[in-house]
Amino acid sequence: MSCTTAGGRDFKIHLACKTVGLLRIITSHVVSRTRDLDPAERLGVPRPTARSWLRRGVREVVSADVLDDDAGQLRVRVLRLQRRAKAPCHLDDRTSCPKTRPTQLASNEVHAMRDMVTYLDFRHFSIRSMALHAQRIGRVFAAPGTWSRHIRANGWLRPRHRFHPPKPKEGVRTTRPNELWHRDVTIIKLLDGTRLFLHGVMDSHLRKLLAWELATTLDPTTTCRVLEAAGQHRTGDAPTVACDSGVENVNGKVDTLIDRGRLRRVLALVEVSYSNSMIEARWRNLKNSWLYLHTLDSSAAVENLVAFYVEQHNTVMPCRAFNGRTPDEVYFGTATDLEDELAVRRREARAERVATNRALTCATCKPRGAPAEALSRDAV
Repeated sequence: MSCTTAGGRDFKIHLACKTVGLLRIITSHVVSRTRDLDPAERLGVPRPTARSWLRRGVREVVSADVLDDDAGQLRVRVLRLQRRAKAPCHLDDRTSCPKTRPTQLASNEVHAMRDMVTYLDFRHFSIRSMALHAQRIGRVFAAPGTWSRHIRANGWLRPRHRFHPPKPKEGVRTTRPNELWHRDVTIIKLLDGTRLFLHGVMDSHLRKLLAWELATTLDPTTTCRVLEAAGQHRTGDAPTVACDSGVENVNGKVDTLIDRGRLRRVLALVEVSYSNSMIEARWRNLKNSWLYLHTLDSSAAVENLVAFYVEQHNTVMPCRAFNGRTPDEVYFGTATDLEDELAVRRREARAERVATNRALTCATCKPRGAPAEALSRDAV
């Protein structure tokens, strides 16, 4: 059961008391509040005594859990409750009375703590460093946990407005296939710690992985082979290859390939403002969505997994930028009417969904006077 104090605070009463005296006190408060003599009769209190409890006014009741307390602990707890009942705290800025909890922070300490937390001169301090600094300058002597608790309870915000450099709102844009390629290498670790290097080239306009190769070393010749394999079926002008300034991209062998005039190279974030994030995001998706779901115990296993993912990415996985078409469909010019076809299918599916839901009836939505029929599983 529960009762309410004069200050409006609810306390839960546990009747598992070990002394009859405290049980009588609690029962008297229950009788005076509920106007019911049954609890007193069950306790064996004489009826005239119980009636005298009815004539009392409703007192403030402050109770606590006294389970498994011995007589000495119970006596101390009763004295504390009596002090709380006799001297209720009406301070607006305190959750408990300073007299009953004299070790809590004083008002001036809380105000000093708030000033330091919200002050600009201390915004680079951590909470632990600020607590120690406050002790060194003699303002607040409290533990870092006390600081964190007051910050959460009072909702203090630290003045840490961050200023970032402006970012381009629009990335690199292309108008045709083989206009811009992204070339990058990523590291794949086997279970035994062996490192494999996955080289790849991706078309920026098609999102298609044109060529890839898995190598055990970071050899510049691998970069040349991947670039040559990506340009086997290329027609038109020489594409621009965006890559980072790593040793696998800037070396004599790659420079010789560039000098032939078949490719143009730009260094991302060095010669141009945009990054090589398109193929980097594809490598991240390859690892987290596919490779790391398998046991990478050998180079052959990794190569088979990469081959499967590249084939699925190019021919099966739809791309949102192409309204549901795959990179190969865009590259070879197939499924050109897919967007209109999907729009028609969506309208048909919606009409069928509405008709199916409207055909279902229940006792609530059925017209009055119509016979009630059970909802069959086949209709659902």
